Amino acid sequence: MATTWIRPSPVHDQLEALGARWGCIHDGAIALHFGSLEEEVASIGQLALCDFSALPKLGVKGLEAAAWLAGQGIGVPPVVFASGLLPGGGVVVRPGHDEFFLEGGPGDQCLRKLRDDVPSAAGVWLVPRDDATFLLSGAQVHQVMAQCCAVDMTKAAAGRLIMTRVAATSCSVLPVGDDAEHHLRLWVDPSYAVYLWEQLVTIVAQSGGRVVGAACYDRQLSD
Repeated sequence: MATTWIRPSPVHDQLEALGARWGCIHDGAIALHFGSLEEEVASIGQLALCDFSALPKLGVKGLEAAAWLAGQGIGVPPVVFASGLLPGGGVVVRPGHDEFFLEGGPGDQCLRKLRDDVPSAAGVWLVPRDDATFLLSGAQVHQVMAQCCAVDMTKAAAGRLIMTRVAATSCSVLPVGDDAEHHLRLWVDPSYAVYLWEQLVTIVAQSGGRVVGAACYDRQLSD
């Protein structure tokens, strides 16, 4: 029987239909795995799609946003579209000169602290974000994206944000990893999440890949 969660993923029903075994992080539902964890881990090197929408997110805007984040111990990306790492496996990206998007890792405490330390100075605004987060991994990710995105991901620089359309849906894409390890982190408005997810699931399946759970990437997650 399906469990009722405080904060379900935008694609919860799609994951439930695949037989997801669920966990909960940051009051959000996350699919840990769908069967053999070992088989899912093996799929990451070839082609795998995972939902990480339960990860905490936060937007920070304003003329003083960069200075405020730096004062909170955040490594501020120096230029627009650059990214950096947060403690606990999170990421911070700079989609605009005075705009930042932060996504925490599974064990995140960084974003919780930022929310608690609401800036009192003018020129800084905290903006709630509820983007769906998908992770596409494996040696074939570029072939998948070639079928649904006009950007040549083989030429994309790791750690540099790309704002584009994926399967005709506005989407932000962050390549991570290196030549030996291919990962694409995709963020999309939750109202378009089901459509994009279903398109990606179809392409991934046709390419011999599969949907995997979050425990494949972080063994600290458990059911």
